[in-house]
Amino acid sequence: MNAPTKASPLPHSTPDARKTARCVVILNKKSGTLSELWSDDFEQELLGALKANGWAPELHLTDGSDIDSIVERAIESRCDAIIAGGGDGTTTSIASQLRNTEIPLGILPCGTLNLAARDLGTPLDPLEAVKSLHPHRYRNIDVLEVNGQTCLCLTILGVYPELLHQAEEFHGRKWWIKFCKLSGQLATAYFRSPRFRIKIEKNSGETKDVSTRLLLIVPGEYEDEFGFIPRREGLSSGKCRLYVSKHQSRWSNLKMAFRFLTGHTKQDPDMLVESADSVEISVKGKSSAKVSLDGELLELKLPARFDLKRHELRVLVPQTDTLPPRP
Repeated sequence: MNAPTKASPLPHSTPDARKTARCVVILNKKSGTLSELWSDDFEQELLGALKANGWAPELHLTDGSDIDSIVERAIESRCDAIIAGGGDGTTTSIASQLRNTEIPLGILPCGTLNLAARDLGTPLDPLEAVKSLHPHRYRNIDVLEVNGQTCLCLTILGVYPELLHQAEEFHGRKWWIKFCKLSGQLATAYFRSPRFRIKIEKNSGETKDVSTRLLLIVPGEYEDEFGFIPRREGLSSGKCRLYVSKHQSRWSNLKMAFRFLTGHTKQDPDMLVESADSVEISVKGKSSAKVSLDGELLELKLPARFDLKRHELRVLVPQTDTLPPRP
């Protein structure tokens, strides 16, 4: 298929004013929220909401093992959209196949943190989210390519992935339980973990060597707003942001947490924030490192290449009464 052109959200029209659009709905029954909510009534409400919005839905309930083949068949059939219900791992997996196609991705937040859904302003209740998805309301956003793999929201290198490797897995709707548990463990582990030196090479030729315990690489950048989980902006800006922690004392770490919660991370003197569209990261003395890529724990070969790919993913834009489509 041809690469999509840059698209803006189109005004919503009533179902009677357009031809019914066909969507393939892929629900990962292993995702935390969906495993709690699933019932015949939930299925009927979900399908009813889609039909009311002008969709002709084709539903697939899966354990995740056959998602790739379902998406392949949906692309071959030239459906009008694929709607993913699951966590960020499920969403990213489907997004990786939809890059550079004209088929938009709709997101139903059925995981724990639901970062991609938050970034798009999608209601976090799955049934409310499905009611906000209408045919022909889409935009094209950037994706981050990490050693050839697709990243929609966030890649983390350092103490956090190491902590995830040891932490007990948590699934469920109460995301704040997981957040609070990991935050407490992270505060303890942060100062027990050794610092490592990273080398950041931008495509402009600029190079920086930094000692850190934590590195975040984000397509776009985080908004300065109050809250536990920040939301990204600049989803189509063509830039990614690197957040490199240089905090060395417990006091500076506490101040980092406070600034993070109150939306003042950019004012943190011990947080190095860099902007680029392509970077290479190497770690002194290491040929690989654990990373968290959209919540999935991976072993990443080093040096690692991060390339921002502009407008490669088309997504359905949620329409709500309180939140207009983001430019």
